[in-house]
Order: sequence, then structure tokens, then C-alpha cells
Amino acid sequence: MYYIHKWLFNTINELIDKNNETYNYKLWYKDVRNRFYSMNKISYSLHKFLNKVKQGIIGCSDKHTVYWVSTQRCNLRCKHCSCPSAQAARIPDMPLSDFEKMLDEIIVLANPEDVTIVITGGEPLMRDDILDIGDAIIMRGFRWILETNGFLLNLDMQKQLSNKGLSEIILSLDGMEKNHNWFRGHPNSFENSLYAIKQVVRFYPEIDLKIRTIVNKKNLNDLDLLKDMLIQLKVKTWLLQIVNPDAHNTYTPISELLISDKEHYIVQKKIKLWNSSQRIVVKYSCNGNKMNGYNPEKDIHFYCPSGGRSITLNADGHVTRCPKVKEVIGNIYNTDLKDILEKGLQVNDLKSFIKGCNRLCK
Repeated sequence: MYYIHKWLFNTINELIDKNNETYNYKLWYKDVRNRFYSMNKISYSLHKFLNKVKQGIIGCSDKHTVYWVSTQRCNLRCKHCSCPSAQAARIPDMPLSDFEKMLDEIIVLANPEDVTIVITGGEPLMRDDILDIGDAIIMRGFRWILETNGFLLNLDMQKQLSNKGLSEIILSLDGMEKNHNWFRGHPNSFENSLYAIKQVVRFYPEIDLKIRTIVNKKNLNDLDLLKDMLIQLKVKTWLLQIVNPDAHNTYTPISELLISDKEHYIVQKKIKLWNSSQRIVVKYSCNGNKMNGYNPEKDIHFYCPSGGRSITLNADGHVTRCPKVKEVIGNIYNTDLKDILEKGLQVNDLKSFIKGCNRLCK
């Protein structure tokens, strides 16, 4: 705001200096009007941006995030998954002791209070030591989040995770019952996820529950119904993603799941409308395909933390800048984490990476 006010002050002085006997008053007035109009647009845009930061709609934080793909194993067969069971069987789970060594390296590099550990997969609840993982994270002072399909998130597991200091659960729900079960490849998936949502909201309000939906051709017409249901269930945050256009070896060809550019644009307009109601916060994260002729909704902003604020540790030790990008910048089994992070933060390389990334978040 300081720079806007400074610009306004200089503009007024400049126009006053021009206002002499030979200066056309009508032109002077038109010049003032145009400059003030430009200033108002800048100020209004900044105001909207800051409001969205305040509401949590836009990511703007100095915190760091480490995603750990703790396993490639899963109990479902999701249509968009690029880690089919045959592939997952070839990649064993990373031992907890190796993960703990990485946590100890992070403590040397950053304040644990500024780092969030996101346990993802595969399906993390397939690991028998998931509670020990929680212990290892929380005893070192990190905050931790669990990403899950919800199938194994029964009441007993919820209680144990809460006792391990779990801060947040990101649970998948990809449409109403018919389309969700089709997408997740199991006839009871919707029922189990819905049960888990109701129980977490009712018994564990200290856990921040977020619902993630992968938008695809099948569930487009479910989105309004799903939004109303989530509001009724008292869910506060809804995360929307588009199917990863770069995914391969999926159970269903990606081309059959990707929505069109026009449909993509309509989804963004819906998000703007839903957020204006202030009944639920809807966030639009990456995985998006390029618009190809449709401009993204200007009130939806994106921020790419890849290689700077976040990294991903895979089950085989490979480190990538982003959970959805497979470019490896190092492996913890043969390179110190500090050296890996320094590579991830190389400015020229990072700019090139973001420029070539086929995602809407850029």
C-alpha cells in the first residue's frame, strides 16, 4: 500500500505541475481520471488478494512441507492411479528407521515448528507401523498430516491417530456414491469414506479434516451435490484437483478422465461462487491441465513451492520437487539431504522447471 500511495502522490504533483495556462484542462482531467482508475484497479486487486490469504484460499506461507510417499501399496484400484499393484509390489516400503534419519537431518536444517510432514502413498494406513511413524514425527516437534482414501479409517484408528498428535487428515471423496465407487474401484468405498468423515467431525474436532476431490468427466455433475453434502456434514475445507495430465500406466486412460478446457473454466467459476457464500472454503490445487484458449479465473491464485518450500521423499529414497512430478533431484541413500535441497533451490534450474511444468498452479 505504501508504494500505491507514493505513486498517487507523485502522480498528483506531476499533474499539478502540468496545470498551467497553456495546458488543456479537459486533457488534464482525462489524465487524472485514467490514472486514478488504474490505481483503483490495483488497489482493489490487492484487497481481494489479501482477503483470500486471510481466508486461507491462497497459499502464502514461510512454512516448509515434506511429503513422504510412505508406501506404494493400496487397498483400492483408483482410475487415475499411476502406481498399479504390480508396480507397487516391486517397490518395498521405506523402513521407518531410514525415514527417522531423514527427520534428524531436517532438524539440523530447519526449525521443526516450521516444517509439516505429510504422510501419503499409496495408502499410508496399509503400513502396520503407521502409529510408530506418528510417534517419530511428533517426538521431534514436527506437525504431521495424513492423506488417506478413508477406507481403513475406522473409529479405533481415528482415536489412535489423535493420540499420536495428528494435526490434519486429507480424505478422498470423488463424487456421490455411484461415481465415487466407480472412480475408486470398490463398491463400499463411498460408505466407508462417509462414515470416516462423520466420525472425525463428531469425535475429533481437534483434527483439521479436509476433503479432496479429483475432478473428472464422471463427477462433474456431482460437484454441486457434493458441496451441499459437505456443508451439511460440517466440513470446512474442500480441496479440488484435476486429474494429473502427465500420469501414465493408470487403470483408465487419462484421456478418458480429463475434463475439457471449457469444463475446466466452468469449475473455476463455480469455485469463485462457492467461496463467495462463505459456507465452505474451496481450494484449487495443482494437477491442472493448461487452459489452451481459456484464461484461468482471475480470482483464483496459485503458488508453486516446489523445491523451495516443499519436497517429496519417495519410498525408494528418491527426492522430487513435487508429489506429481517425477524429476529426481537426489536420493537420500547416496546423497546428504542438505546437498539435495541445495540442488532443488537452484534458481535458474527451478525457473526452467516451473516454466515447463504442465500444471495450472504455475
